[in-house]
This record gives sequence, structure tokens and C-alpha cells, in this order.
Amino acid sequence: MKDYLPKARKITAKVKICNWCLGRQFTTKLKDAPALGTSLGSIETNSCEFCGGAYTERVKTIQDIITKLAEYEIRSIQIGVIVPKHMIDREDEMRSKLRLNTGVGIKKALVSLYRSELRSRLPQIFQTNLPDVFVKIDLEGNTSHIESKSVSYLVRYVKLERGIRTRSKVCERCGGVGCEVCSETGLESNPLSVEFLVVRQFKRAFAASRIRISWSGTDDEESIVNGSGRPIFVQVLNPMHRYTGISRLDRMVGGPVQLTQVEEKELDTSMIVGLKKLVKYTLETSHPWVPGDINIESMFRNRVVPSASKNLRRVYWLKVVEVQNSSITMIAYMDNGISPWNLLKWRHSEQDAELGVLEALGSEMVTKYTYDVLDFRQD
Repeated sequence: MKDYLPKARKITAKVKICNWCLGRQFTTKLKDAPALGTSLGSIETNSCEFCGGAYTERVKTIQDIITKLAEYEIRSIQIGVIVPKHMIDREDEMRSKLRLNTGVGIKKALVSLYRSELRSRLPQIFQTNLPDVFVKIDLEGNTSHIESKSVSYLVRYVKLERGIRTRSKVCERCGGVGCEVCSETGLESNPLSVEFLVVRQFKRAFAASRIRISWSGTDDEESIVNGSGRPIFVQVLNPMHRYTGISRLDRMVGGPVQLTQVEEKELDTSMIVGLKKLVKYTLETSHPWVPGDINIESMFRNRVVPSASKNLRRVYWLKVVEVQNSSITMIAYMDNGISPWNLLKWRHSEQDAELGVLEALGSEMVTKYTYDVLDFRQD
């Protein structure tokens, strides 16, 4: 200890320093730092120029964090500390002048201190580099912030009523932040959409701050989506109900939009890239259709069709399954990236012999047309 005294006296003569900060200049055992600092002539003070009073306020800080953590379902945690640059520079400058090569720096010391304090209060929560929750303590703003690790789900939904959009507009009242009008979704609820319903259910179930959806495409609001359902990835951001959220989730059985699959899964767009779909077309005609010389099925066998993507998209087959009075029912199997409308309306030019279905049947033949998605497949 005698070797520490001269340097300790020089420190206490120039700056206001607490016993913990003085002691940690000379030892790596932080639990011994307060006693060592006291023996070297310092006291416990909240006006310390090295930690800004963080040591003396540690119990209050940890209690604030514990209060916030009470809202979260957690098993593991990690702590980070933001220390103002001027505090780090002040300590580094002092250590450099005194040629100190012992002790623990302020940031590392505070992280260790807060971890130790939190572990003593919440022993059931273990600390890890892959935490459920990250706690950030900002000394400059004298604040603490809790962020829960996001969790992703592969979801499939069916849309069983017409008149429901896939996507929503941002809520005009709150600008997407979330308010009572939009049920905290940040989305317009009228007209009704798949996005609004899914976001509302996931946000409520997981008590999440935000829901992000990765879409596999959209469907016309007047179309039905059946079968196993359209797949999407739902990312739940900052969930409080991390583990029980899935059991709280309303899958909307019996409603116009229903969740047929909800599986925890890391975001993987490769399963969306290779997705294919079965589409049923219903055409109403001005008079009964007689096929004649037009072989619709052969025209659309293994046919490349324009899409929004630069990648080639393909219609693998099209079958006429029913011709009855003034209606025609067809089923087509195609890559998901193709808009079903393109198959009906496509025509490269006036000279193009490969026409869309409507043009092939005759521009005045079809008076009304709709489509429904029967299923999605992953070949």
C-alpha cells in the first residue's frame, strides 16, 4: 500500500474522486476497490470526476433496471455502458501522467460492477453474449434502456373473404408510431387488410414495440387465398412476452383471415424465391365458348411471362377444367413472382402471336374475370 500512497495523494489533490474509483486505479479486484480507496484517503461521493457518481448511485440504477425488466420474459441478459468521452479522457490522462499500469478502466469496471449488482438481485438470470435482453446504461443522459432480442416466425395465412387488401397504408393519425385509433399498429384499419390483422395480433400477443413483415408477394383484394396459405416472415421487435407470446397469439380461426402456420424460424428468403402457386381463373363470357382452333392449354405450357423481377418467371401449365354456359374455369401452375393478371392480359406487341388469355379468346368475348389462389407449393 505504501507504494500506492504517493500517486494516490497526487490524484486526490487534483480531482474529486470516490473511494471505488481511487481503489480501482491500483487493483483489478473491484470488490476490494472501495476499501483500498478509503485506506488511500478517499471517500464515497457522488461528485466523483471519474465515474460521475455512478458508483454511489449504483443501487438506484440497478433498481430502475429491475423495475423495467419486470415487464419482460427473460432468461439471459447482457449489459452495456455508455461512458462520456470526457470522463474516459480525464482518467486516461491522469493514468498516463502518473504512469499507472495497474487497475481497471472506467468502462470495463462499470460493466463488471453493474453485472455483479444485477446478479446479486436476480440470480436466476444468467449473463451471456447471446442474450434475450440487452441493457444499455447511458451515464451522460443518466438513463437506462431495455432492448429485447427480436424473434422471427414463418407464418402462413389464408384469406377467405373478398374485399380485403394485402397491405395497409400508414395510419394518418399517428404517422406509423401507433395510437388508439389504429390499435397501436401504426396502420390504417379501414379498408381492412391482412397486414393490419397480422400486425395487431402479433403486437398484442408479444407486447412488442414493432412488427416487421417480409412478404412473399401480394394478392388482389377481390381474390381468395386458400390451401396451406401464403407464407410470410413475421419479425417481432423488442418483445416483452418472448416465451409466452406464441400461446397468447390469436390465429383468428373463423375470421376472414386465418393463420394456418406459425413456426419460429430465422428469416430465410430462399424458401420464398422458389415458391410456386396454383391459381384458379373464373371468366364470364358474352356467349358460350367453343374452343375451335385455339388450344389454350398448349399456348401456356412452360411459358415465360413478364414479372416485376428481372429473373425469368414461368407458367408451367394451364388447364381448362370447366366450360359451362357463359363461364370458363381454368387452373394454372406458375412461379409465385408472376402476377396472375399478367397471364390474362400479356401481349408483347400487335404482331406477337403469343397472346394473353383474354386476347386469345377474343377481346369482346370475356366480360368479367377473377382469380383465386388455391395453394402455394415449394418444389
